[in-house]
Amino acid sequence: MRATDGYGVDVVLNSLSGQGMLASWDCIAPYGRFVDIGKSDIMANSPLPMAKFAKNVTFSSVNLHHIVLTNNILTRQLVEKVLSLIADQDFGGGPVPLHAVAVSDVQKAFRYMQSGENTGRITVDLTSNNEVPKSIPHKNDWHFDADALYLVAGGLGGVGRRILLWRCDRGAKNMIVPSRSGISSQAALDVISELKSKGVNAITPRCDVLSSAELADLLHRCADMPLIKGCINLAMVLQDAVFEYMTHAQWAETIRTKVYSSWNLHRLLPHDMDFFILMSSLAGIYGLPSQSNYAAGSSFLDALASMRATQEGFGTTVSLDLGWMQSIGIIAERAEYRRIGERTRDMVTIRTGNLLALLEHYCDPMLPRPTPEQSQILIGLSTPADSHARSEVRPSHLQVPLFAPFDIVRSSKATRQTSGEDNDDNDDAVQRFWQANDVQGRSEAVVQILKSKLVVALGVQPEDIDLGIGLADHGVDSLMAIELRNLFWQSLQVSVAVFEIMGAKTFVVWGKSLRPRLAQLM
Repeated sequence: MRATDGYGVDVVLNSLSGQGMLASWDCIAPYGRFVDIGKSDIMANSPLPMAKFAKNVTFSSVNLHHIVLTNNILTRQLVEKVLSLIADQDFGGGPVPLHAVAVSDVQKAFRYMQSGENTGRITVDLTSNNEVPKSIPHKNDWHFDADALYLVAGGLGGVGRRILLWRCDRGAKNMIVPSRSGISSQAALDVISELKSKGVNAITPRCDVLSSAELADLLHRCADMPLIKGCINLAMVLQDAVFEYMTHAQWAETIRTKVYSSWNLHRLLPHDMDFFILMSSLAGIYGLPSQSNYAAGSSFLDALASMRATQEGFGTTVSLDLGWMQSIGIIAERAEYRRIGERTRDMVTIRTGNLLALLEHYCDPMLPRPTPEQSQILIGLSTPADSHARSEVRPSHLQVPLFAPFDIVRSSKATRQTSGEDNDDNDDAVQRFWQANDVQGRSEAVVQILKSKLVVALGVQPEDIDLGIGLADHGVDSLMAIELRNLFWQSLQVSVAVFEIMGAKTFVVWGKSLRPRLAQLM
C-alpha cells in the first residue's frame, strides 16, 4: 500500500490463507480483481470482510480440481494452452525468484513454504552425491484375533500354504481351508501339521466353494465355531489355450472357478468381516494370449471388489492383481510357466515378502475402508519403460492405449546388450521390408525379422538360428507363434495364421509361402 500511496493494486492472485489472505484482500484497489487459488479458507467456510465490495471490486476463486471433474471442454483448452507454452518454451522467464535447495535440506524448504514468506518457486536439487535424510516408519504390530475364524479358499496351493503360515505368525488360532479334494499333497499335509503343532485349529473340509449349497452347508456346520472375521480367495484353475482353439469346457472351468467361488463367498459370508481379499491376476489387465478365460475371471474379481467398496456394510475389500510370484505358487512349481515368464518378461517378479507385506496392510482391522478406486491393486506390473530400459521390443499387450502414458518414461541409462543389438537388426529388417521393390526382397526381409525375433525370445546368438529347419524345431510354441503373428501384422500388415507358423518346414520355405500375400502390398 505504501508503494501505491494507499490506492492498492488492480489484481491480486492469492494463494495465502487466514490472516495472509485478509492482508492481501486489504490491498485491492477500486475496480480491482481478487483471484483466490487457495482452498483452505473456502473449505473452512471462513468469513470475508464485505466493505471492499462498495468500491466495485470482484472476488473470484479458481479450483482446478473442480474444473477437471466437471468441465471437460475447459480442461482440454487449459491443457492445450499449457502444452503449447511448453512446446514454444514461452514461460515469460519463469517464476522469480527461483530458490534451489539441496535434497539434504528438503525439510528447510518445506518450513520456508509453511512460513508464508516465500515468493517465487522452490526447486529441489537431486544431485546424486547429496545425502538424503530418511526415517523408518513404525512397523505395524497388529495381530489377528485369536478368538476369530479366518477362511482361506484354495489355501492348500503354493501361495495359500505360505499365507496360512503367515497368518499363524500373526496370531491367528482358528483357520478353515475348504477345498474340493481335501489334502492331496505332501506339502499341504506338512503345512497343516505344522500349524497344528503351533496350536492352530486348522480344519480342511472337503467343500467345493463353487457350489453355493456346499458352501452354505459348510458354514452351517461351522456355526458353533468362532465368528468368521476375514476371507482370502485363492481358488483358481488354469486351462490355457489360444482363444480360437479353446473349447467351451476349458473356457467355462477357469471362469467358473474364479467367478462362482468369489460370488458365493461374497453372498454367504458375513458382510462386516475385517477383510475380504480376492487374489486376481494381471492377466485381467494385460489380456494374455492363451489365458483369455483366466483374464475374464480375473476381471470379474476386480469388478466385484469395486462393487463391494461402493456399498455400505462391507469391510475392507480389495482385489490383488498378481504378476509372476518368484518362489511360490504355480510359476515356481511348473517349468513351462517359468520359461514363458523368462522369455516374455512382461511382468516383474514378486518376492514373497512383498506379497505378505501387502496382506499385512490390507488385513489390518484398523485400516480405513478402501474406496472403489483403491480396491484394485496391481502388483508386478511391467511397463513399456521396462522394455525400453532393456532395449527390447515391448510385448504386444503393452502397446495398447492403456499403457500409452507410460511410454514417455524412458531410462537415460538403458544398457544396450545383445538383445538391444538384435532389436536394431529387427528394426533394420522392417525398414528393408518397406523399402524393397520386389516380392523376393520383402520375403527375405520377413525371414530376417523372424530370425531377429527368435534370437531375443530364445536368448541365443544369431548364428545359433538354423534357417534350414522348422520353427517348431527351434522351440517355437503356440504362445510364441501368437507373438510372431502379432508382430507381422503390426509391423508389416501381413496376416499370418498360427498354424502356418507352427507348421513351417523351414524359414526360407515359409518366407516363400508368403509371397502371394506380399505381392498384394506392392
